[in-house]
Amino acid sequence: MKKISISVFTALSLFVGSFYLNTVEAAQESNADKMAESRETKTSHFTDIQGHWAQTAIQDAIQRGYVDGYPDKRFLPNKQVTRAEFMKMAVSALDIEVASLSSGSWYAPYVAAAESAGIYKAGDFGNSNLTERLTREEMAKLAVKALGYKNVEDKQWMYLASNDGIISGTAPGVISPTGTTTRAQAIAVIERLLQVKSGKELPVDKYAVAAAEVYWHKTNIFSVAPEIFNGPDNHNKNFGIDSWKMSKLRF
Repeated sequence: MKKISISVFTALSLFVGSFYLNTVEAAQESNADKMAESRETKTSHFTDIQGHWAQTAIQDAIQRGYVDGYPDKRFLPNKQVTRAEFMKMAVSALDIEVASLSSGSWYAPYVAAAESAGIYKAGDFGNSNLTERLTREEMAKLAVKALGYKNVEDKQWMYLASNDGIISGTAPGVISPTGTTTRAQAIAVIERLLQVKSGKELPVDKYAVAAAEVYWHKTNIFSVAPEIFNGPDNHNKNFGIDSWKMSKLRF
């Protein structure tokens, strides 16, 4: 009788466990379907993002809730963004706490939050006008600081951002540091930033990295010959143009 009871109990346990797992899986699939449907509903009326190169990133950003379209049912992915607008999107996407301020401009709380998080400080831009259009180098600077990089050299921002896969070239081997930033580009960078912060390794535009290195210190020797030159990514105490290895130059 004991053997029969144990067998029945085991069978019931397996049945209940299987039923529970199937129920959980069904619920997960249902939730995934609902999220996909919700995203489709939120973005379907923005006709100007259909077929756009950043469509998926824009849809994800809208779903996350840190950006939205305009009342006339356009998203305007190619509209240029200001420094303040980018900081507002980045702070919201990174879930940085924003304190309410009794006075000041609409973007003041987001700028204060970015300062508290170490993403921005006064003097990061050429001037203090935060309503000016954001350049690609300024965007790279904010993104790199959001990743926690310290002691970054002047003009190294584009190199670090491209080397982490956050920024790619505007054309093969072209990084356009002084070029302006569109809403689509800003969202693509923020979405990649979120992925890197979550531990994901992104594909890298090697031509952008080489161009960014030339922009940084007038040579791309670290990018094209890392086996000879001890580049800044090798984390050794000796790095830089004086760290080349004589042994690697002999045949």
